[in-house]
Amino acid sequence: MILKGVFRARVKRDSIANILLAVIFTGSLVTLMTFILVRDVTIYDGEESFRLHTFSHRVEDALKEAGIELNARDEVQPSLDSELPRVCHITITRSYPVYLKVDGQLVEYRSTGETAGEILQKCGIKLSEQDLLNRSPDEPVEPGGRILVTRIFTRQVTEEVVLSYRTVIKENGSMDRGISRIVQPGRNGLKEDLIEITYKDGLEREKTVLNSRIVSPRQDKVVEQGTNTLLAARGGITLRFSRAMYVTATAYCSGVEGTGCPIDEKGCSACTGKNNNGYTSLGIKAVAGTGERSSPHIIAVDPRIIPLGSEVYIEKYGFALAADVGSNVKNNRIDILMSTHQQALNFGRRKLKIYLL
Repeated sequence: MILKGVFRARVKRDSIANILLAVIFTGSLVTLMTFILVRDVTIYDGEESFRLHTFSHRVEDALKEAGIELNARDEVQPSLDSELPRVCHITITRSYPVYLKVDGQLVEYRSTGETAGEILQKCGIKLSEQDLLNRSPDEPVEPGGRILVTRIFTRQVTEEVVLSYRTVIKENGSMDRGISRIVQPGRNGLKEDLIEITYKDGLEREKTVLNSRIVSPRQDKVVEQGTNTLLAARGGITLRFSRAMYVTATAYCSGVEGTGCPIDEKGCSACTGKNNNGYTSLGIKAVAGTGERSSPHIIAVDPRIIPLGSEVYIEKYGFALAADVGSNVKNNRIDILMSTHQQALNFGRRKLKIYLL
């Protein structure tokens, strides 16, 4: 009986020892497996860093487990699809916005410190030799910075330019002042200009004449103007005048009774209308003169051309006084007062030279 009890106690001790050995073995195995499977990861995100123990096998999974969100074009080293070694350092380089203006469009680009040239290359933007860039292509672009591309395009065109003729005035002492004549008519010329037009972002900004060729020369208009102010009048006298001019002359009568001028039913005469009171616009008696200085002809004038009250000398007819106006007397036209309506009709229409004294 004693031997049987001893045997049972020994069996019980052996069982406990085996259980303890199994627990120790399992614990060691778990520890070993944990040591083998767990990744020790240190994450560097800008100026921040923190440590992570994870069973994840890829960089992307470790970052998700750490609750880290990535923005577009953030750079991660190693890459997101890389396998995690047992001990790993992950570095995140955060991107920031820069702005690119090209071809009329403003585009946001997320940069991680690239130069202007690198950004243009990654965006597939090519520059010609003439295009302008607002910064050096080797210069890194700061957060919020702008890259401005100005497209430059030039083309050459041929343009015809009219060469307007000039008027050249020459004085002629043998001609009376106020009288002029065309010695040589003017003629416009023509030239061809080869022009380079510069466009900036599609808008014309500059024109440069590269070459010019005269197709036909211009011919200046040459006009002689009189300067003489002395007139040898009839009777052997010499008169000084301010200017001479050619006029179209007609004649009229005063329209009063005895002139033979037709009168309508309203009492208006054919020559002076309702103003047939026997007086001129200056209020002097409408009596035909003889052409002497003491008895000048009375003429109706356009006051814009010949001021009322002006003393005038009419070639071949003598002195005259601008004392009247008429509704049909405009510009270079005068009306000479005659004694009768028939004399006015007989005078007709004539071209005369007059002098303003």
